[in-house]
Amino acid sequence: PSEIIAAFLFAQLQNLKEQKTLVEKQLASLAITAPFAGTVFRRDSQQELMSRPVQRGQLLLEIVPDNSAWQLEISIPDDSMSYVTTARHDSTDLLPVRYVVRSAPDRDWTTTLTSIDNAVETHEGLMTCRATALLTALPQTKLRPGTTVTARIACGRSTLAFVMFREVIEFWRQLRFAWF
Repeated sequence: PSEIIAAFLFAQLQNLKEQKTLVEKQLASLAITAPFAGTVFRRDSQQELMSRPVQRGQLLLEIVPDNSAWQLEISIPDDSMSYVTTARHDSTDLLPVRYVVRSAPDRDWTTTLTSIDNAVETHEGLMTCRATALLTALPQTKLRPGTTVTARIACGRSTLAFVMFREVIEFWRQLRFAWF
């Protein structure tokens, strides 16, 4: 009987070792390794990612390289995205962006839009698409990652009536689409 118990305990020990190896492999596959040294930039990432499903292409965190150039991260509302993509495809040049740094509202700066993400994400209850623009001339204020900036992307010219009544026109288009 003691030989049977010893054989059983030995088999159970082997099984537990294999389970431990499997769990270690699973934990190692969950580790994310950055391709360069930098600072993780994501406000309250632990709280934001806790017990939430992750979609493919969703931004989880961002690493700011220690020696990187500053860039402007713009959240474009989903309902304005068509104007930006149309202007981007119609123009051979990069779209100009005019921005104001909140800590220095007395002066505006200009740059160009460098990239637009393909994925739309929910940010503070709104559907937005991220875009970036490199800052060629830095404002003469002390910049920190996360500084609030208001930006406008030049998408071409429109009539004054369209600019003033754009929201009414879009509402009418949606209403008309719902009827037919």
